[in-house]
Formats: sequence, C-alpha cells, structure tokens
Amino acid sequence: MLEMDVPQWYILNIQHGYESIVEQEIRELINSDLYKDLVLDVSVPREITYVERNGKKKTVEKPKYPNYVFVKMIYTKQSWWAVKSTRGTRGFCADAKNIPIPMSADEVKKAQLEEVKIEDLTPMMQQYMETKEQYHDCILFYRLGDFYEMFFEDALTASKELDITLTGKS
Repeated sequence: MLEMDVPQWYILNIQHGYESIVEQEIRELINSDLYKDLVLDVSVPREITYVERNGKKKTVEKPKYPNYVFVKMIYTKQSWWAVKSTRGTRGFCADAKNIPIPMSADEVKKAQLEEVKIEDLTPMMQQYMETKEQYHDCILFYRLGDFYEMFFEDALTASKELDITLTGKS
C-alpha cells in the first residue's frame, strides 16, 4: 500500500443517511490521541433547501453531496483502516487497486472544503466579506457599476425566496 506523508482530501462513499453519523465518528478519530496526527479534518458540505408542507415553506438543511463524506488525512495503512472501518462507510473513491484517490486542488476548491484566506481575495471581495461579517444576519446587496449583486448564501437565499434565477459566469 502506497503511503503519503502530506495531508490530502479524500472522498468516502457512505450508506444513505449516514452523513452525520460518519462525520461524528470521524471527528472522534480526529480528537483521539492515536489518530490526531493522521486524520485531520472531516466535512459534510450542506445546503439549505426549502420545502412546502401544509401550505407553509420550511427550511431544511441537507447534505450537498448525499452519500459522500470528505476526509482530510495523511494516507497510511493505519489511517485508511481507521476511516474505512467507521460505521456506515462503504469505502473510499479509489482506483482499480483499491488505493484511495486524493482530490485535486481544483476539486477541493469547488467543494469548498477549505477556508479561503481573506488576503487571497480581490480587494472588492475583501470589502464584501468585511461588510458581510458586520451584517451577517442580513442579505447584502453589493453595488457593482450599474448593478447590484449578491454572493454565496445570500444569492441562494434570495433566489429561493424571490423565485429568481441565479446567473453566473461560464
């Protein structure tokens, strides 16, 4: 088994509905003395959706990628076994030899698994993030030239509440 000494993100396939259970159990591995240096992070990206029940809109949080959990770890036999043995897991997304395939930097960015450093953002987005931090409980409209824009969760929330279509760059 090929071992790595650099932490990377891996995709773990799990049983339907076990996202929270697997996440919690892997967090216990992260906090244990035996695995704290090997298993570094776990993520189950979630999204807010709206369902209508009995004529009322209800906010529901659900996994963005059902049946998958993302694990940041240093790949060794020990870490592989500990994570793969977690209740509710089916296994890693792996190659033909059953060796887990680490996610590319682009995949990690798209899945939003790592925090973005504010100094890595453009000055405009830095200003937006600083303003949003002050008014975190509000939908922030940001003026760009003749138009107003909304970003991230604000755009998703406004899209659903106002029944408008999201646009983006291709």
